[in-house]
Amino acid sequence: MPHDVFLSYASADRAAAAAVCAALEARGIVCWMAPRDVKAGADWGEAILTAIGRAHAMVLILSRHTAGSVHVRNEVVTAVSQGLALVPVRIEDCQPGGALRLHLAGAHWLDVFPPPLEPHADALAAGVRLALAADATVEIPRAQAAAMVAAARASQAGRPAPPGTPMPAPPRPAAPTPPRPAPPPRAGQPAAQAPRRAGAGLLVALVVLGLLLGIGAVAWLFEARLRAMLGLSARVEVESAPAPVQGLRLVNAGAETVTRLHLGRAGEGPGAEDWLGHAQVMPGHAVLLRARPGEGCLFDLRAVYVGGRVEERPGVDLCAGPELRLGEGGSAQASSSR
Repeated sequence: MPHDVFLSYASADRAAAAAVCAALEARGIVCWMAPRDVKAGADWGEAILTAIGRAHAMVLILSRHTAGSVHVRNEVVTAVSQGLALVPVRIEDCQPGGALRLHLAGAHWLDVFPPPLEPHADALAAGVRLALAADATVEIPRAQAAAMVAAARASQAGRPAPPGTPMPAPPRPAAPTPPRPAPPPRAGQPAAQAPRRAGAGLLVALVVLGLLLGIGAVAWLFEARLRAMLGLSARVEVESAPAPVQGLRLVNAGAETVTRLHLGRAGEGPGAEDWLGHAQVMPGHAVLLRARPGEGCLFDLRAVYVGGRVEERPGVDLCAGPELRLGEGGSAQASSSR
């Protein structure tokens, strides 16, 4: 049966706690009290925790025995951690000590002494109803809450309730909202596999993106080296079709591939630097020769073909353009050195 309050007391105060429980239940407030409400064979600690969790307030019996009860301290700490309203009920003139005093610092105390209990019962029930009305976890109609507050205040002041003000029954917790069901899995697919597959797909996409970004970064950092590996040098540009650009376009009009190209200032002979780098000029292809700033325009040129044949062109003007055709003239000689 659902209960409104959890009754906490020291073992030495069991008789007084039973009297308080009877007085409250006679006035419509359902109590949970151990050991009365612990089912046979149930775990004691689990039953206490469950009862506190389902209650809307805790009625704490205070006496000189309370501070020495470990069970009372544990029950109060549990109730405070769950946000339950505490209603301390003193059955004798005493003050709680230790941590218990801290937990009860903001609570309104109710006194039911000197005995007997019956003259204090109405005020006791009114105070408990006030605590239940303040419980945010209980849904109370506005009119019922107002009636409870008015009746409780009148009872605490020793006056009868205003005419026409009924003493309402204690509130009941609202029906719990059922949890929303999870969407069913697709046909033929276990429910746990869909999130795993989605996570695996996302991981693969991130790995591919990381690889692409890494390749792009390497290409940007090592552009010059990549250009050399692909057959491009800083001194010449390989092309397969003529283009009207500044410089001298050197065309391989012969039938053999040019493997090396050496140039030097006119009168000094071709230098040791290979202007082609790793590139080659195949028959019908061309390269564009440009002089560096400050080097002048006239150069002596030596082209080395596959097989070692050499063709030399002295006094070539790199600035005059438009093109110079190899393999159609000029001095050529066979050479065994490369």
